[in-house]
Amino acid sequence: FHIPAAWLAFFSFFIVFISSILFLWKKEREWDIYALASAEIGVIFCSLVLITGPLWARPIWGAWWVWDARLTSTLILWLIYVSYLMLRYQTDVGSMRARFAAVLGIVGFLDIPFIHFSVLWWRTFHPPPKMISPEGLGAGMDPSMVTTLMLSLGAFTLLYFVLMGQRIKVEKMRDEVERLKKTIYILTKKSVLLFFIIFIGGILFFLEHFTEAPISIADVQTEEKFGQKKSAVGYLAPDFSLRNLKGNYQSLDSFSGQVVVLNFWATWCVPCRVEMPSFEKLYRRYRSEGLTVLAV
Repeated sequence: FHIPAAWLAFFSFFIVFISSILFLWKKEREWDIYALASAEIGVIFCSLVLITGPLWARPIWGAWWVWDARLTSTLILWLIYVSYLMLRYQTDVGSMRARFAAVLGIVGFLDIPFIHFSVLWWRTFHPPPKMISPEGLGAGMDPSMVTTLMLSLGAFTLLYFVLMGQRIKVEKMRDEVERLKKTIYILTKKSVLLFFIIFIGGILFFLEHFTEAPISIADVQTEEKFGQKKSAVGYLAPDFSLRNLKGNYQSLDSFSGQVVVLNFWATWCVPCRVEMPSFEKLYRRYRSEGLTVLAV
Protein backbone atom coordinates (compact mmCIF):
# COMPACT_ATOMS: atom_id res chain seq x y z
CA PHE A 1 0.00 0.00 0.00
CA HIS A 2 2.96 2.32 0.51
CA ILE A 3 3.70 3.12 -3.15
CA PRO A 4 0.02 3.44 -4.34
CA ALA A 5 -0.70 5.68 -1.36
CA ALA A 6 2.23 7.90 -2.34
CA TRP A 7 1.14 8.06 -5.97
CA LEU A 8 -2.44 8.93 -5.04
CA ALA A 9 -1.21 11.56 -2.58
CA PHE A 10 0.81 13.17 -5.37
CA PHE A 11 -2.17 12.90 -7.74
CA SER A 12 -4.50 14.48 -5.16
CA PHE A 13 -2.17 17.41 -4.65
CA PHE A 14 -1.85 17.77 -8.43
CA ILE A 15 -5.64 18.19 -8.60
CA VAL A 16 -5.37 20.81 -5.83
CA PHE A 17 -2.67 22.55 -7.89
CA ILE A 18 -4.78 22.67 -11.07
CA SER A 19 -8.05 23.53 -9.29
CA SER A 20 -6.40 26.33 -7.31
CA ILE A 21 -5.03 27.91 -10.48
CA LEU A 22 -8.47 27.75 -12.10
CA PHE A 23 -10.10 29.18 -8.98
CA LEU A 24 -7.76 32.17 -8.93
CA TRP A 25 -8.34 32.66 -12.65
CA LYS A 26 -12.11 32.20 -12.96
CA LYS A 27 -13.19 32.99 -9.35
CA GLU A 28 -15.70 30.10 -9.49
CA ARG A 29 -16.70 28.27 -6.31
CA GLU A 30 -16.76 24.95 -8.22
CA TRP A 31 -12.96 24.86 -8.55
CA ASP A 32 -12.56 25.83 -4.92
CA ILE A 33 -14.66 22.80 -3.92
CA TYR A 34 -12.53 20.47 -6.07
CA ALA A 35 -9.35 21.82 -4.48
CA LEU A 36 -10.66 21.41 -0.94
CA ALA A 37 -11.99 17.87 -1.50
CA SER A 38 -8.81 16.67 -3.19
CA ALA A 39 -6.61 18.25 -0.50
CA GLU A 40 -8.45 16.37 2.26
CA ILE A 41 -8.08 13.06 0.41
CA GLY A 42 -4.43 13.81 -0.37
CA VAL A 43 -3.66 14.42 3.30
CA ILE A 44 -5.19 11.02 4.12
CA PHE A 45 -3.04 9.23 1.52
CA CYS A 46 0.05 11.17 2.56
CA SER A 47 -0.61 10.20 6.18
CA LEU A 48 -0.73 6.53 5.06
CA VAL A 49 2.64 7.02 3.36
CA LEU A 50 4.20 8.37 6.55
CA ILE A 51 2.68 5.53 8.59
CA THR A 52 3.48 2.60 6.30
CA GLY A 53 6.98 3.88 5.45
CA PRO A 54 8.42 3.36 8.96
CA LEU A 55 6.83 -0.12 9.04
CA TRP A 56 9.05 -1.06 6.09
CA ALA A 57 12.02 0.97 7.32
CA ARG A 58 12.32 -0.66 10.74
CA PRO A 59 13.34 -4.16 9.59
CA ILE A 60 15.45 -2.86 6.66
CA TRP A 61 17.18 0.23 8.08
CA GLY A 62 17.00 -0.71 11.73
CA ALA A 63 15.21 2.57 12.60
CA TRP A 64 11.66 3.83 12.43
CA TRP A 65 12.66 7.17 11.02
CA VAL A 66 15.74 8.84 9.53
CA TRP A 67 16.04 12.41 8.36
CA ASP A 68 16.47 11.28 4.80
CA ALA A 69 15.93 13.80 1.98
CA ARG A 70 12.83 12.01 0.66
CA LEU A 71 11.33 11.32 4.08
CA THR A 72 11.93 14.87 5.28
CA SER A 73 10.54 16.46 2.11
CA THR A 74 7.47 14.18 2.29
CA LEU A 75 6.89 15.25 5.89
CA ILE A 76 7.16 18.88 4.78
CA LEU A 77 4.59 18.18 2.04
CA TRP A 78 2.21 16.71 4.63
CA LEU A 79 2.68 19.74 6.92
CA ILE A 80 2.02 22.14 4.03
CA TYR A 81 -1.33 20.60 3.16
CA VAL A 82 -2.35 20.16 6.79
CA SER A 83 -1.74 23.90 7.11
CA TYR A 84 -3.79 24.34 3.93
CA LEU A 85 -6.74 22.53 5.53
CA MET A 86 -6.38 24.46 8.78
CA LEU A 87 -6.60 27.67 6.78
CA ARG A 88 -9.57 26.38 4.78
CA TYR A 89 -11.57 25.46 7.87
CA GLN A 90 -11.46 29.14 8.84
CA THR A 91 -12.43 30.30 5.36
CA ASP A 92 -15.76 31.75 4.29
CA VAL A 93 -16.86 31.30 0.69
CA GLY A 94 -15.57 34.15 -1.44
CA SER A 95 -13.25 35.57 1.21
CA MET A 96 -9.57 36.43 0.88
CA ARG A 97 -8.69 33.38 2.96
CA ALA A 98 -9.88 31.12 0.15
CA ARG A 99 -7.47 32.89 -2.19
CA PHE A 100 -4.63 32.55 0.30
CA ALA A 101 -5.41 28.83 0.59
CA ALA A 102 -5.33 28.51 -3.20
CA VAL A 103 -1.89 30.13 -3.30
CA LEU A 104 -0.68 27.76 -0.59
CA GLY A 105 -2.06 24.79 -2.53
CA ILE A 106 -0.12 25.88 -5.62
CA VAL A 107 3.15 26.51 -3.76
CA GLY A 108 2.87 23.24 -1.82
CA PHE A 109 2.75 21.21 -5.03
CA LEU A 110 6.24 22.44 -5.95
CA ASP A 111 7.59 20.16 -3.21
CA ILE A 112 6.51 17.03 -5.13
CA PRO A 113 9.15 17.23 -7.92
CA PHE A 114 11.74 17.75 -5.18
CA ILE A 115 10.51 14.58 -3.43
CA HIS A 116 10.74 12.57 -6.64
CA PHE A 117 14.25 13.68 -7.65
CA SER A 118 15.71 13.77 -4.15
CA VAL A 119 16.80 10.11 -4.36
CA LEU A 120 18.53 10.87 -7.66
CA TRP A 121 20.26 14.06 -6.57
CA TRP A 122 21.61 12.78 -3.25
CA ARG A 123 22.68 9.50 -1.69
CA THR A 124 19.77 8.57 0.56
CA PHE A 125 18.48 5.64 2.59
CA HIS A 126 15.37 5.53 0.45
CA PRO A 127 15.76 3.30 -2.64
CA PRO A 128 15.65 4.89 -6.12
CA PRO A 129 12.57 4.47 -8.36
CA LYS A 130 11.97 0.91 -9.47
CA MET A 131 8.76 1.24 -11.47
CA ILE A 132 9.97 4.15 -13.62
CA SER A 133 13.71 3.65 -14.18
CA PRO A 134 16.25 4.12 -16.99
CA GLU A 135 16.01 0.37 -17.69
CA GLY A 136 12.34 0.69 -18.58
CA LEU A 137 8.88 0.68 -17.06
CA GLY A 138 8.83 -1.87 -14.23
CA ALA A 139 12.23 -3.29 -15.23
CA GLY A 140 13.55 -3.00 -11.71
CA MET A 141 10.79 -5.15 -10.17
CA ASP A 142 9.64 -8.75 -10.34
CA PRO A 143 6.63 -9.19 -12.69
CA SER A 144 4.46 -10.51 -9.85
CA MET A 145 5.26 -7.41 -7.80
CA VAL A 146 4.37 -5.21 -10.80
CA THR A 147 0.99 -6.96 -11.12
CA THR A 148 0.29 -6.58 -7.42
CA LEU A 149 1.35 -2.95 -7.52
CA MET A 150 -0.92 -2.15 -10.47
CA LEU A 151 -3.91 -3.87 -8.85
CA SER A 152 -3.32 -1.95 -5.66
CA LEU A 153 -2.86 1.28 -7.60
CA GLY A 154 -6.13 0.68 -9.49
CA ALA A 155 -8.00 0.02 -6.24
CA PHE A 156 -6.58 3.14 -4.61
CA THR A 157 -7.43 5.22 -7.67
CA LEU A 158 -11.01 3.97 -7.64
CA LEU A 159 -11.20 4.75 -3.94
CA TYR A 160 -9.93 8.26 -4.63
CA PHE A 161 -12.65 9.02 -7.18
CA VAL A 162 -15.37 7.55 -4.93
CA LEU A 163 -14.24 9.69 -1.99
CA MET A 164 -13.85 12.70 -4.25
CA GLY A 165 -17.41 12.40 -5.58
CA GLN A 166 -18.91 12.02 -2.10
CA ARG A 167 -16.88 14.89 -0.67
CA ILE A 168 -17.93 17.21 -3.49
CA LYS A 169 -21.60 16.37 -2.87
CA VAL A 170 -21.22 17.13 0.84
CA GLU A 171 -19.56 20.48 0.16
CA LYS A 172 -22.25 21.48 -2.36
CA MET A 173 -24.95 20.53 0.14
CA ARG A 174 -23.18 22.68 2.73
CA ASP A 175 -23.19 25.62 0.32
CA GLU A 176 -26.90 25.09 -0.32
CA VAL A 177 -27.62 25.05 3.43
CA GLU A 178 -25.65 28.28 3.88
CA ARG A 179 -27.56 29.86 1.00
CA LEU A 180 -30.90 28.85 2.56
CA LYS A 181 -29.80 30.23 5.93
CA LYS A 182 -28.97 33.58 4.36
CA THR A 183 -32.27 33.60 2.46
CA ILE A 184 -34.25 32.82 5.62
CA TYR A 185 -32.35 35.50 7.52
CA ILE A 186 -33.08 38.12 4.88
CA LEU A 187 -36.77 37.12 4.67
CA THR A 188 -37.03 37.23 8.47
CA LYS A 189 -35.57 40.73 8.58
CA LYS A 190 -37.95 41.90 5.87
CA SER A 191 -40.93 40.27 7.61
CA VAL A 192 -40.08 41.90 10.93
CA LEU A 193 -39.65 45.27 9.24
CA LEU A 194 -42.96 44.87 7.36
CA PHE A 195 -44.76 43.86 10.56
CA PHE A 196 -43.30 46.86 12.37
CA ILE A 197 -44.42 49.22 9.58
CA ILE A 198 -47.94 47.73 9.54
CA PHE A 199 -48.15 47.87 13.34
CA ILE A 200 -47.10 51.51 13.49
CA GLY A 201 -49.38 52.35 10.57
CA GLY A 202 -52.29 50.62 12.33
CA ILE A 203 -51.72 52.62 15.49
CA LEU A 204 -51.58 55.89 13.56
CA PHE A 205 -54.72 54.98 11.62
CA PHE A 206 -56.57 54.15 14.82
CA LEU A 207 -55.50 57.38 16.49
CA GLU A 208 -56.49 59.36 13.40
CA HIS A 209 -59.95 57.87 12.79
CA PHE A 210 -61.24 56.24 15.96
CA THR A 211 -60.31 58.66 18.72
CA GLU A 212 -61.69 62.11 19.48
CA ALA A 213 -59.96 65.01 21.13
CA PRO A 214 -61.42 65.89 24.58
CA ILE A 215 -63.89 68.76 24.67
CA SER A 216 -62.40 71.82 26.33
CA ILE A 217 -64.19 74.65 28.10
CA ALA A 218 -63.73 76.82 25.02
CA ASP A 219 -65.80 74.32 23.00
CA VAL A 220 -68.88 74.83 25.17
CA GLN A 221 -68.68 78.58 25.29
CA THR A 222 -69.63 81.10 22.65
CA GLU A 223 -67.75 84.14 21.55
CA GLU A 224 -68.44 86.93 19.14
CA LYS A 225 -66.24 86.83 16.03
CA PHE A 226 -66.90 88.67 12.78
CA GLY A 227 -70.49 89.30 13.91
CA GLN A 228 -71.37 85.56 14.19
CA LYS A 229 -71.66 83.16 17.08
CA LYS A 230 -69.31 80.21 17.28
CA SER A 231 -70.89 76.75 16.79
CA ALA A 232 -70.71 74.76 20.03
CA VAL A 233 -72.37 71.96 21.95
CA GLY A 234 -75.72 73.03 23.38
CA TYR A 235 -76.35 75.82 20.87
CA LEU A 236 -78.31 76.05 17.67
CA ALA A 237 -76.48 74.84 14.57
CA PRO A 238 -75.84 77.58 12.00
CA ASP A 239 -78.14 77.40 9.02
CA PHE A 240 -76.76 76.50 5.58
CA SER A 241 -78.20 75.50 2.22
CA LEU A 242 -76.98 72.83 -0.20
CA ARG A 243 -78.35 71.13 -3.32
CA ASN A 244 -79.97 67.75 -2.72
CA LEU A 245 -79.87 64.77 -5.10
CA LYS A 246 -82.73 66.29 -7.11
CA GLY A 247 -80.76 69.50 -7.67
CA ASN A 248 -82.93 71.67 -5.40
CA TYR A 249 -81.58 73.84 -2.61
CA GLN A 250 -82.51 72.74 0.89
CA SER A 251 -81.60 74.49 4.13
CA LEU A 252 -80.96 73.05 7.56
CA ASP A 253 -83.73 75.26 9.02
CA SER A 254 -86.28 73.32 6.97
CA PHE A 255 -85.79 70.42 9.39
CA SER A 256 -86.56 72.52 12.43
CA GLY A 257 -88.29 70.56 15.19
CA GLN A 258 -86.95 67.23 14.00
CA VAL A 259 -84.16 65.07 15.34
CA VAL A 260 -81.40 65.45 12.75
CA VAL A 261 -78.19 63.42 12.46
CA LEU A 262 -75.77 65.38 10.26
CA ASN A 263 -72.94 63.27 8.91
CA PHE A 264 -70.05 64.53 6.79
CA TRP A 265 -68.34 61.79 4.79
CA ALA A 266 -66.15 61.10 1.73
CA THR A 267 -65.87 58.15 -0.65
CA TRP A 268 -62.14 57.75 0.09
CA CYS A 269 -62.78 57.61 3.86
CA VAL A 270 -62.78 53.95 4.92
CA PRO A 271 -64.45 54.48 8.33
CA CYS A 272 -67.09 56.61 6.60
CA ARG A 273 -68.04 53.78 4.28
CA VAL A 274 -68.00 51.31 7.16
CA GLU A 275 -70.45 53.34 9.25
CA MET A 276 -72.97 53.94 6.46
CA PRO A 277 -74.90 50.66 7.01
CA SER A 278 -75.21 51.56 10.70
CA PHE A 279 -76.74 54.92 9.84
CA GLU A 280 -79.15 53.17 7.47
CA LYS A 281 -80.31 50.78 10.22
CA LEU A 282 -80.63 53.69 12.66
CA TYR A 283 -82.78 55.67 10.20
CA ARG A 284 -85.12 52.77 9.42
CA ARG A 285 -85.66 52.08 13.08
CA TYR A 286 -86.39 55.66 14.27
CA ARG A 287 -87.71 57.48 11.19
CA SER A 288 -91.27 56.99 12.43
CA GLU A 289 -90.27 58.99 15.51
CA GLY A 290 -89.01 61.94 13.46
CA LEU A 291 -85.37 61.01 12.94
CA THR A 292 -83.72 62.41 9.84
CA VAL A 293 -80.21 61.56 8.66
CA LEU A 294 -78.46 64.09 6.46
CA ALA A 295 -75.29 63.01 4.66
CA VAL A 296 -73.09 65.76 3.29
